Amino acid sequence: AREGRNLPSQSMNHPPLHQLRICQQNMNRSLIAQSDFLNIISPDRFDVILTQEPYIDPRTDLTRANHRWHVIYPTGHHDRVEKARSVILVNSAISTNIWTTISLDSPDLTGILLHTLRGPLYIFNIYNDQNHDNTLDTFCNKLDELRQSWESQPPVEEQDLMIIWAGDFNRHHPFWELPGNNHLLSNAYLNAAQRLVDIVATYGLDQQLPPEIPTLRAHGTGN
Repeated sequence: AREGRNLPSQSMNHPPLHQLRICQQNMNRSLIAQSDFLNIISPDRFDVILTQEPYIDPRTDLTRANHRWHVIYPTGHHDRVEKARSVILVNSAISTNIWTTISLDSPDLTGILLHTLRGPLYIFNIYNDQNHDNTLDTFCNKLDELRQSWESQPPVEEQDLMIIWAGDFNRHHPFWELPGNNHLLSNAYLNAAQRLVDIVATYGLDQQLPPEIPTLRAHGTGN
């Protein structure tokens, strides 16, 4: 979570955001999982929900949500053959005057920009495929574009460029993996994760989720 305050242009019906409450969850494309999640999760507790592999209805190309959330799909979602693997839900109680969507050329990327007194806050939701880093490449191009745009503008006192990115990266590394999962720390897995590790270092990001927290339960073994 990162502290943020609303701009004065916000709707007067929405109280100031003194903190930003984010929840993320991989739905494994399951309607049951997503429906259960929506019943459990409360807009009173969270401002933004980042979902990876959400359920997408094959008839409508839409995910499942309710009136208490604004649904953000990848750019050009309805024109793509690939199903979206990244969707953001924004609490409908938050004024649309203080956030906008970000254009991203990938079915696996969604992003929003929150306007705060401390500066622009970009939140990205990423699904990184197990077999390639195409999503990360597209994402890095966007980050470079944002950084160049920010650096070309006159500096604003007490304002910073803030970026949060979260998601399902499908990579294994000692920086976050449980030590007991030695089978996931082979050279092949470590080499696959190196691109992600390098990007984190390049952009000076801090890992917010403490290491060694389980994030997935295997269907077959229960591990």
